[in-house]
Amino acid sequence: NSLSRQTDAAGIVGRSYSLKFDSCTNHEGGTITFTKVGRYSFFGGICGNSYAAEYTNCTNKADITYSPDKNSNTGYQYVGGIIGYTRTTAHTITNCVNEGKISHTANMYNGTSNCYAFIGGVIGYSYISGSTTGCVNNGEIHISGIKGNTAITDTGTATHFSTGGVLGYVSRD
Repeated sequence: NSLSRQTDAAGIVGRSYSLKFDSCTNHEGGTITFTKVGRYSFFGGICGNSYAAEYTNCTNKADITYSPDKNSNTGYQYVGGIIGYTRTTAHTITNCVNEGKISHTANMYNGTSNCYAFIGGVIGYSYISGSTTGCVNNGEIHISGIKGNTAITDTGTATHFSTGGVLGYVSRD
């Protein structure tokens, strides 16, 4: 069974509120794999879903593989080498490095008509961006199962992707 509502998962912490991370490392030699996901999926090498937190000198060395199975009911996917999703102007991300490879495979999303994927080497989606400085992505990003900006699915479901070497998507409200 897939998770029905929301999934927050990462190499260090799934969800953080107003926490400080200093010099934390998700070590190499492993792969973080996500297949059973919720409607809102937040995945990262360090943190999946972050609110008003501080990250300084954090490093992800693990590979991240995101490949939802066909029974997953996902609509919004946020995947980042360091953080999948962050929000508020109160967050700061300084001198963080992603060394791991990020792989995303678009599948049929259980009849969902609109699916959105935001994939970034450091941050997948930054909403109401705070401060991101000195961050680097040295890992590869592989996206498969899409043509242009739309997923190739066996039902023709429209899926929208936004991918970046450092930031997948930045939004200001």
